[in-house]
Amino acid sequence: GSDASVNWSSTDKIWVKDDGGNWQQSGAVTFPFATNKAQGKFALSGTYTGSTHKVRYTGKNGVSDKVTIKASQTQNTPNDAAHIADDGDFGVADATGSGKYTFTLNHKAAYVTFMPYTAQDVIAGAKLQKIRIYTNNTSDQLAGKFDLADDGTLSNGTATSNSVELNVSNFSIPSVSTYATNGATMVVNPGTYSNVTIEYTLHDAGSNVTGTVKKTYPSVTFDAGKNTPVR
Repeated sequence: GSDASVNWSSTDKIWVKDDGGNWQQSGAVTFPFATNKAQGKFALSGTYTGSTHKVRYTGKNGVSDKVTIKASQTQNTPNDAAHIADDGDFGVADATGSGKYTFTLNHKAAYVTFMPYTAQDVIAGAKLQKIRIYTNNTSDQLAGKFDLADDGTLSNGTATSNSVELNVSNFSIPSVSTYATNGATMVVNPGTYSNVTIEYTLHDAGSNVTGTVKKTYPSVTFDAGKNTPVR
């Protein structure tokens, strides 16, 4: 829903299904063009003679058949969502070719980018410490550990949570929406959820007071592979 630049990190690896139907993990990404981190190259063991091979990305230290979307996430720098590799980002693709294969990763998690602002001086002087999304239905699965299918859908959730919190490092709150100042991105399980509350935890150092500001929405859809901006 709102553009975000996506790059490979130097430790990223992928999983590829070989001729025998086994998932093989690649080595860490290398970059054919040093200035372009959106394109990476991966070396694999195994035999690959098909015209297409399935590809999965399951985040940092991920496994081939599971995705874990964390209920507690952390972002230390405004407008830098690299943490999602640790907190639940994933994607799938079909690699095509012969000997050397190419693919474009289709991200399948849902992303929410918060850019809060206020015209109220009492709030503008405070710092943002945490953002939380939660529903009133404890069976909702905004986070958890899931089985991953080849098409990128998730199922059979365990250790699920109807709440996801994003801890941030005292981000400022500007008077107009400015993503460079406090853009904070959370990764969640795609889906449509009812009675969704977004809660901001704020701290005022001068008065040493911590409080929350919240708003509840009757229904919210977080689409797979898309970024939902919240201002």
